[in-house]
Amino acid sequence: MNETSLHAELKSFYALPGDQLEQPVDGYLIDIVREDQLIEIQTKNFAAMKTKLNALLDDYFIRLVHPIAYERWIERV
Repeated sequence: MNETSLHAELKSFYALPGDQLEQPVDGYLIDIVREDQLIEIQTKNFAAMKTKLNALLDDYFIRLVHPIAYERWIERV
């Protein structure tokens, strides 16, 4: 796994006590497994998720987390 710091931070933010992290489900590695849902964090494009989502959506509720910048600034040096 090549987990970025953003991905790791979002995973720790969304994880609750009792959640299982990085668990295999039906042959796919899931970021967070909670009682009745799977939580996937996607910090890049969604194309990479197509096969995984198609395979799992019929049997599981999946929460897809994708960060969007709230504020941006340019700093001149």
